[in-house]
Amino acid sequence: MWDCKEISSFAMLSRRIGAGGEDFEVLTTGEVACEPWELEPLLRPLTESEYNAVARDFLGDQFIYGSIVHEVQRRGFDNDSDDDGQDDVKHSEDFTLYAEDHVAVRTACFARSRRFSRNEEWCFLEHFRPRSVAPASPYTTTGSSDSSTSSVNVDDPTGFTIVMTSMPESELTAGKMKKERVTQLHGITATYLVEPLAQTVGCRGPRVRVSFHATFTATKNMPEGYADSQTSSTNHHSCTMTALKIVVSGAAGQIAYSLLPLICIGHIFGPNQRVELRLLDIEPAQEALEGVKMELQDCAFNLVDAIVPTADLETAFKDVDVAILVGGFPRKQGMQRKDLIEKNVAIFKAQGAAIDKFASRDVKVLVVANPANTNCLTAMENAPSIPRRNFSALTRLDHERLRSFLVEKVNATQSTKVTSKDVNKVVIWGNHSSTQVPDVTNAEVKGQPLDKIVSDKDWVEKKLVKDVQERGAAIIKARKLSSAMSAAAAIGAHLRDWFNGSKDGEFVSMAICSDGNKYGVPEGLIYSFPVKCTGNGAYEVVNGLPISPRIDAMMKATAQELTEEKADAVEILTRQ
Repeated sequence: MWDCKEISSFAMLSRRIGAGGEDFEVLTTGEVACEPWELEPLLRPLTESEYNAVARDFLGDQFIYGSIVHEVQRRGFDNDSDDDGQDDVKHSEDFTLYAEDHVAVRTACFARSRRFSRNEEWCFLEHFRPRSVAPASPYTTTGSSDSSTSSVNVDDPTGFTIVMTSMPESELTAGKMKKERVTQLHGITATYLVEPLAQTVGCRGPRVRVSFHATFTATKNMPEGYADSQTSSTNHHSCTMTALKIVVSGAAGQIAYSLLPLICIGHIFGPNQRVELRLLDIEPAQEALEGVKMELQDCAFNLVDAIVPTADLETAFKDVDVAILVGGFPRKQGMQRKDLIEKNVAIFKAQGAAIDKFASRDVKVLVVANPANTNCLTAMENAPSIPRRNFSALTRLDHERLRSFLVEKVNATQSTKVTSKDVNKVVIWGNHSSTQVPDVTNAEVKGQPLDKIVSDKDWVEKKLVKDVQERGAAIIKARKLSSAMSAAAAIGAHLRDWFNGSKDGEFVSMAICSDGNKYGVPEGLIYSFPVKCTGNGAYEVVNGLPISPRIDAMMKATAQELTEEKADAVEILTRQ
């Protein structure tokens, strides 16, 4: 069964293939406004510097280095005909090379990520051919009056193909990343087809169709990580990914109790992503934690490699790829905000230091325990070797509450019923507290602006905002316990988008480091912004949204609260 996804003007299909579902196939097609020759240097850079520049633009930090090892020589070939009257073509049992073909051996080294346990390199043969160079016969008879058998002029922009195939193990080339390379990727074949489209009425300028097809075939000689999953595919739902190491703090608590099954069934990181769980909690909770472990074992989840309950920070954070920090000191009756911050600063200072010392350098950290923004800031400041972009705090629960209230309002006032999937482009700005800023200025319902559907401005600006800000307190009053099930669902949505990408054309709310923002928020805070997630832990703030004077004043108020919380945390840290 194919999984479908729309990315800009491209449609992407993917599926698992093979007898045991251990192989992958991807097919992507779309249109680009350009000439074929304009795409060629992007898909087939001719120099090593161009190759690396293009790859880094596309892949960012995932790409380490690429080498053009050498070009396949075609001795005796030029653009002139030989004396025997034949075209400049070489024919063999394997393939035919025309004079316009370009064949090279390249390497591409990829950084350790959730898919790869270590830096890994692909060594492949690249075969470029203009589509005009493919006559029915590779030979032209001397003196023939039928010119249809001769090569078409390659200057005619008729498109091209690029085929990339993994080199056999016996012919692997290490390239320039030999010291960094630990494993090699095998069994990958990929093809680009670029072809011009006919001009149509209303179409301005040339357009091309770009098609991409790739298959990944698991073999007996797969790199470390893939090989392990291949040999145990019956126990891991035929998954070929390296296990993701995940630590959940407060793992004996209610939120974790709802969250852990979502991780284990693949709802968050993918239906084929194996996981290794580290369940962290304080010493008095270890007996309860053993009970959680037993329940997880009794569920017999296919994707779980290991479950490790612990109170030790090194055991919990060693080489982890994802840290979900749910556990914190709860607010008790009579506690002031500064008292709560002081109790939690010690916890998140220690956990931040443990992340810095033991975790993967690419670890993604999500802080849930309140005060979430300032707890996240404390952990981040105590993990200086981890990129600040890798830390975030949960405001997705507030984001989903806002969408839910809008669904309820629309369904109460409109004949056409909607669901939460019909509501997007809402924003939560600032702190996860009563000063948070629910903003529906850009909200859409089924693609229509919200103000075209909900005309009650007083409800939007007053009751809606208050209901979202006070929802957590309302749940505690009714349930006598804080949100757990909904918090777990929000954690899942936050991480799923962060790792796999948010839906095209939509944005979500994440509390992230405010460094470099364009909304005038002071730098050095953990502040909730609208973001678009592009996958693999990458995201970008959605800039240029209109900010009304009312929203601007609220944004400044929540920023002031965060600034005060930061000052309290810094003052406490200097005393510890």
